[in-house]
Amino acid sequence: MNFRLAIIPILLAFIACEPEVDKNAISPESRFKEGEISTINLLSIGDESTAGFHDNELFFTGQVNSFSSILSRGLVLFGSEPLRIPLMHDNYGLGNRLRLEYVTDCNNEKSLGLAPYPGRVDERNREFLGPANFTQIAVPRLTVLALSSDGDDYSENNPYWARICPSDYDATVAEFMLQNEVSFFTLWLGQNDVLNWAKRGGFNFQSPIPTAGFIFNRNYAALLDGLVAKGASGIVANLPDFTEFPFFSLIPRNALELTQEQATQLNLVYAANPNVSFREGPNNFVVRDGATVRHIRESERILLSVDLDSVKCGGYGSVIPFDNPDVLLQDEISIIRSSLNEYNVIIDSLSANRNIPVVDMRGFYQSIAEKGVVWNGVETNFEFATGGFFSLDGIYPTQRGAALISNEFSKTIEEAYETRMPLANPNDFNGVVIP
Repeated sequence: MNFRLAIIPILLAFIACEPEVDKNAISPESRFKEGEISTINLLSIGDESTAGFHDNELFFTGQVNSFSSILSRGLVLFGSEPLRIPLMHDNYGLGNRLRLEYVTDCNNEKSLGLAPYPGRVDERNREFLGPANFTQIAVPRLTVLALSSDGDDYSENNPYWARICPSDYDATVAEFMLQNEVSFFTLWLGQNDVLNWAKRGGFNFQSPIPTAGFIFNRNYAALLDGLVAKGASGIVANLPDFTEFPFFSLIPRNALELTQEQATQLNLVYAANPNVSFREGPNNFVVRDGATVRHIRESERILLSVDLDSVKCGGYGSVIPFDNPDVLLQDEISIIRSSLNEYNVIIDSLSANRNIPVVDMRGFYQSIAEKGVVWNGVETNFEFATGGFFSLDGIYPTQRGAALISNEFSKTIEEAYETRMPLANPNDFNGVVIP
């Protein structure tokens, strides 16, 4: 039984936009004012969003146009050394990158969709890069929980970390970060402490649980204290509500479009289940919630990682209920938001106690979700692919999004340290590029 998946045709109406990458990206130096800041030894710590990971992979052009790289190019005016970044050798990375191309689905219909980026892995992208004293320590999958892990043990679980940390390193991840002299730091970390759980659909045997608040507090405080003990000033950022990101919100819960005949057939399948009934037109998908099979609720999420061919032609989500790894249920979303709120309270409290300013990334993302942002007449918003902010993984920003994030850091630095920062022009950076 084949069904038509009534997902809004978001991928069919792109506005082609391929600006030059990193050309004239920094606004005039007339904005420059040093103020109360010393950035000679800059250290940038974070996860995917700091590293420039997007389109589901870490690759060269994303790294050189990450928010931390863009920000550091402005801080060079303050005497900062350029960031030393553990660069990939190419734009392929470890082989997970996505691109847009015309693909043929199980119904033999061709449309613009997500596909693997062509190429093969250069084994140099997996190799240890040597004791290079990197000053951008931004590692995909990194958590606050991992800060207290042994560096060599963590290398076994994270191939991106293994590129910068020796296999025989006998101290913690946090201690590795604090090896170099630091006069100024940026720290944006903590999202993965619950996101890694959420991307696997929450409760399941293959998914790590969200980091407990007391562990988050302990590890985050220890890292901040280590940075402050080195005499560094800096800036940290709080965490946005990622349940509104396209990875979690793009696929509508009622995208199951049925004819009357199909609805009748499905009602026969579920005749003994009072929680499930279908009608002609759009219907909510069906999910297994513990021992109960029911329609997915409007507040719940279908993950972008779901196999859409199985939905269209295999009856997944209709004849066969969605399994937990492909859906965030209501109680799981509550856990995510509760964890993020707890982490943000911790970040705000620890930073305030150490007189470290906080970039309100939660408010910034919410503002873009609600009204977008217009820069020199060009709007960037939350719409998947067409909006320009999110990359094809539906979680991490494009290079244009990274430029906007860099500007938010610059504005907070200006206010906290009485400086005037050069701002990037987001329109000089790529959003999503179509074939």
